[in-house]
Amino acid sequence: MKAGSLVMAIGLVVVGVQSEAQTRLPASVTSLTDKSVAQCVVVNDDGSRRVSSRRPIVVPDLGCGVRAADVAVALRNSGVTLVDTRSTTEFNGFHIDGALNLSVSSLRTKTFLRGKKLILMGSGKADRDLYMACAELRASGFKDIQILQGGVPAWLRQGLPSVGNSPDPYQLSILTPSELFREGGFEGNVVLVTTPTRGFLAHFPKGLEISEANPDVIRKAIERWQRSARSRKLAAVILIGDSGIQAEQWAKIQSALGDVPLMVHNGTSGAYDEFLVAQRSMWAAQAKGPRQGGCPM
Repeated sequence: MKAGSLVMAIGLVVVGVQSEAQTRLPASVTSLTDKSVAQCVVVNDDGSRRVSSRRPIVVPDLGCGVRAADVAVALRNSGVTLVDTRSTTEFNGFHIDGALNLSVSSLRTKTFLRGKKLILMGSGKADRDLYMACAELRASGFKDIQILQGGVPAWLRQGLPSVGNSPDPYQLSILTPSELFREGGFEGNVVLVTTPTRGFLAHFPKGLEISEANPDVIRKAIERWQRSARSRKLAAVILIGDSGIQAEQWAKIQSALGDVPLMVHNGTSGAYDEFLVAQRSMWAAQAKGPRQGGCPM
C-alpha cells in the first residue's frame, strides 16, 4: 500500500493515561493540573477538603512514532530490537519474526536494553499508552526508542511478513464498545459519525457528523477537525457508520488516509448505551468509584 497520506500523524498533548475503568473520576475527587504536577482535591467524610499531589504528568510523545515501512528497513540493519507489547496470547497467535514479547512494565526492568535501539509495537488500539510509555522510558534512560505507528495492523497493511496466523487488517480495525469508549475519549483521535448514527454524538461531543463514509467527505471532515482542534494533530480516525463499515469500504478509506490508522465501530448506539449502563453499574458497585490514576482515596 502506498502512503499517500491526507494528513500528518505527529505530536499531540494530552493529560495522563488511564485504564478504561479509571476514565471518570468519582464524585468525591476532582483532578487539578498544572504544567508538570497533577493534584487531587479529595473530599473527606466530614465535608472538608484536602489537596494531595500525585505523580508528575507525562505527556505522550508522538514524536516517537515511526512508519511500518521505515521499521521494515530498520530491522534489516543490525542492532535494532523490536518489542511487541501485546499479550502473550496475541503474540503467540502471530508476530513479527525476531520480536521480543515484553510488557512495558517488564521492559522498564530490563536495564541491559537501555543502550539498545528499541522499536515498540502494540495492537494499534492503545497507542496513546505506548506514546506515554515512550516519554517515560526516554526520561528513565532508554534514549533510542520509537513506536510503530498503528501497531500490528499497520505492519500487516503494508503486506510485510509475520510469523503465525495473522488476521485480516480490517478485522483488527474493528472496535468493540469498550474499545470505542477508550479510543473515542482520546483527544488525538477524531470521531466521525455518519448522519443516521448521530446519536453517538451525545457520547462524543467533540465528534463530527458526516453525510456519508467516503474518502472525500472524510478528508474534508479531518481538515475541519484540524482547523478547530486545539492540538491540530491527528493520531487516528474513528469511523461510526450507519450500516457498518465493511472490508472493501474500509480498505478504500484507509488507503486514502495513508499512515493514519482507521478504526471502525459497526455497532448500534443502543448497544453502546447498554455497555455504558453496565459500565456505570460496575463503577457504582465499587466503594468509592474508580480510582483516578495516582490519586489517593
